[in-house]
Amino acid sequence: MVPGQANPQWDANLAALRAYCAEHGHVDVPTVYRTADGIALGSVLVELRHKRRRGRLSADRVAALEELGVDWPPNESVWVDFLAGPSLYGWDCPSVLWLRPAYGLISPQAEASAQKEPPSYG
Repeated sequence: MVPGQANPQWDANLAALRAYCAEHGHVDVPTVYRTADGIALGSVLVELRHKRRRGRLSADRVAALEELGVDWPPNESVWVDFLAGPSLYGWDCPSVLWLRPAYGLISPQAEASAQKEPPSYG
């Protein structure tokens, strides 16, 4: 693919993802999901995540996917909420320590977000 040129496959995949988002209200596409016209949308999204992780997805495509709400990696926001949850209630929960970014399950940015102090309510 030449940068700046139209890519019909990308356009079709992005349109399918937008349609999925409009219908379901999110872009957490199951891996085995196929559109009515045969696009393996779940697999497409897995491949796009792999490309981004390897630095092979252009910034404009990353931005287009993030605009729809794509998580990098999938469900990262769920992990952040999970990791922050115990501290929000003052619980010491060492059982979640294995989920830390050293094991590659959440990004350092998400970990930093989960580590922030909970708001003070007086």
